[in-house]
Amino acid sequence: MKTASMASSMPQFGAGTVIPGDVRLILIDCFDTLVEFRDWQWRPRRGVVPLLSHFHVNSVPRVVISDAAADTIASALAQAGLTPYIDRVYDGDLAAEPLADGQRRKRLDLPLADLGLTADQAVFIGDSQADAEAARHFKVPFVRVPRGEDSTFDFSVLLRGPSRYDSGDFSVKMLDHWRKPVG
Repeated sequence: MKTASMASSMPQFGAGTVIPGDVRLILIDCFDTLVEFRDWQWRPRRGVVPLLSHFHVNSVPRVVISDAAADTIASALAQAGLTPYIDRVYDGDLAAEPLADGQRRKRLDLPLADLGLTADQAVFIGDSQADAEAARHFKVPFVRVPRGEDSTFDFSVLLRGPSRYDSGDFSVKMLDHWRKPVG
């Protein structure tokens, strides 16, 4: 298992990114990670159901953590047919803290505390630099997955590998894009 000190260096869906077998908690962002808006409705991302099913069979809790409202998350999960695969939801009212720059950070420490686990026992799967920053802040190993920039991405690769991405190059591009001033 990755240690807390390794969290910042965990690959972000690079060729070696496979979620370790001894992980005890899956934290996953909702929108553009777990579900995508396609054909005018929320749908599960490719390979999400096998990924969530794998961890369900192995009794690993699957927790959605999002800065969206609870009813918005519940509606998207229901429409995508994913409600049975999720054990808990931490919404924006509960699990997002405001930052000085006006952004909000997901409180990954809350589900860890509620389940009595440490950061190195979990993996956070997200699609943005803000997700990566939350993982870094709370020292949770992070797997960065593509949004719509790759519609062929399949989550099941996180169970068996390998991915075709160069995570270092991808992370630099995402960081540059995320840090550009708005307006």
